[in-house]
Amino acid sequence: MEDFEREEERLKDKQAFESLFQKKVLSKLVDIHMEVRRLGRSEPPLSSAHIEQLETMEDFEREEECLKDKQAFESLALYQPVDGKIEHEGEEAETASGDD
Repeated sequence: MEDFEREEERLKDKQAFESLFQKKVLSKLVDIHMEVRRLGRSEPPLSSAHIEQLETMEDFEREEECLKDKQAFESLALYQPVDGKIEHEGEEAETASGDD
């Protein structure tokens, strides 16, 4: 009979631990969810680039002209210089200085 009582106590402790663990995990998930929602509503304070949809071909051409400036081009998140070369999603492209 003592074995049964010990096993029953062990199961209760395990269930209490699992319950507490699940509560903590859910609490952390809610915190993460709220932080993601908060970040989604605000632009990062140190953001150097403002991205918006271009409506006309003239807007596109004007934006393309701006990107001829090396500093403006390199400020894009997908095009950061790596060891003097510009990479896009892991593919090596031309050198940042323009000479190969």
